Amino acid sequence: MSASVVLIAFFGVAGIALENAYKQAAEQATRERLQVHIYALLSAANLDTWGYLEIPPALPEARFTHPGSGLYGVIYDSSGKLLWRSESSIGIRLKKMDKFKPGQIVFQNQDDEHFVLYYPLVWESELGTEHEYLFIVAEDTKSLAKQVSGFRNSLWRWLGGVGLILIIGQVVVLAWSLIPLRAIARDLEAIESGGKSRLDENYPRELVGLAVNMNVLLDSERAQLERYRNTLSNLAHSLKTPLAILRGFSNDNSLPDSLKSTWSEQITRMDEMVEYQLQHAAARGQKHLSETISVQAVIEKIVSALDKVHVSKGVETRIQTEGGDQFACEQGDLFEIAGNLIDNAYKWCQSRVDVSIRLYSASSSDATALYLIVEDDGPGIPENKLEQVIGRGVRADEQTQGHGIGLAVVYDLVQLSGGRLQPENSHLGGVRWEVWLPGPG
Repeated sequence: MSASVVLIAFFGVAGIALENAYKQAAEQATRERLQVHIYALLSAANLDTWGYLEIPPALPEARFTHPGSGLYGVIYDSSGKLLWRSESSIGIRLKKMDKFKPGQIVFQNQDDEHFVLYYPLVWESELGTEHEYLFIVAEDTKSLAKQVSGFRNSLWRWLGGVGLILIIGQVVVLAWSLIPLRAIARDLEAIESGGKSRLDENYPRELVGLAVNMNVLLDSERAQLERYRNTLSNLAHSLKTPLAILRGFSNDNSLPDSLKSTWSEQITRMDEMVEYQLQHAAARGQKHLSETISVQAVIEKIVSALDKVHVSKGVETRIQTEGGDQFACEQGDLFEIAGNLIDNAYKWCQSRVDVSIRLYSASSSDATALYLIVEDDGPGIPENKLEQVIGRGVRADEQTQGHGIGLAVVYDLVQLSGGRLQPENSHLGGVRWEVWLPGPG
């Protein structure tokens, strides 16, 4: 489009320049033609002994004798007296020059109606006396305007035709030359969807360097991802043994039953998280179909555990469900997302936490989406820190215990699921976290 605009602008400027050049050349040709007519009149004129100028009735140019022919001639003396006018100039008024110098030729366009050539001269008679005369020859502008109009129409037809051919040729050439870029785009889409692992290198030499560098980047990314999976797998395996020891302590009869139940439940939860991370590490980026789970049941488990942890605060938790309860997703992901958000709400609230679960779909054929809202009545987060707290290692209060990665984990999981995480100020006074997760498909 940009090249076409430049091409059209070039042809437009070139057309205007050519038209102006042709018009100037035509006017110059008219001036030279009128000057020839002046010389013809001078050759036909005769100055007698007494200084009287005579013009024969028959002139070399027949247009002077035909009224309305478009060519006119007039002769004045130095006092402005009309000495002669051609028969064609009857009814035509040509302006005189008030002051003129002999030999000074003046060419003018009078009122866009006539091109006029003034030729003042001094004629010496046989007696040696000098007589000043002003020869005027004029021609209508209509003929020149018609000539210029014909040239203009022909010029723009040719320029338009040539420009259209060039634009079509340019489109064809650009489409052909961009084929390798489209091929790279298709290969990148294939890599993204898992159909290919590397870019081919059978591209034009201008793109070989790009393909090689992209392959190096892909290899580096895969190696880094593999190291991350291995590290995560090693960490998860190393936690299983301490968890098994803690599970053994939970069978100690000296512990109260309420503590045994809480201890066993939390150890089971940690063991499930370890298994979940092990499965993610072994998945190697492949997508699996998720089972449908009860969102409210997951939320209730999280709330039940947190009520025991923060029993001294006496938190009142309200859970609202709208549009159903079943949602297809990884249970571990939902535990991570909802658990971190509700845990933060418990830490910062005064006495109340609200959790809203909304399941909806745009139509009967669309997959159900989850809209989760967690808000509290705590002190809230300043406006300038709302977007910062989702950064890894960033906390709203540096005095609070923790590594500051919980919200960053939530943000990463939501982004990987194709959803959105939005913090806002709650009407309860604290923070309102809005999570939107699309359904599968």
